[in-house]
Amino acid sequence: MPHYKGLHLETIANQLEDGRWTCQYVIIDYTETVVDGNRGHADGSYATREEAEASALREGRRVIDSRGPMS
Repeated sequence: MPHYKGLHLETIANQLEDGRWTCQYVIIDYTETVVDGNRGHADGSYATREEAEASALREGRRVIDSRGPMS
């Protein structure tokens, strides 16, 4: 599972009936007592699983960056 700024990023790819791919990202923040998650999707569909996952990771990183400095 990739890490970014101390958080875990997981991707969940899904192949559509037409053979194209979509991908969901999950941002997981593990603390000593809490697991907090945030989910979203990469926009669009992609020809390959790898393209879909890369797009989802970029979107997840963008969401993390938009949160501002981590404490």
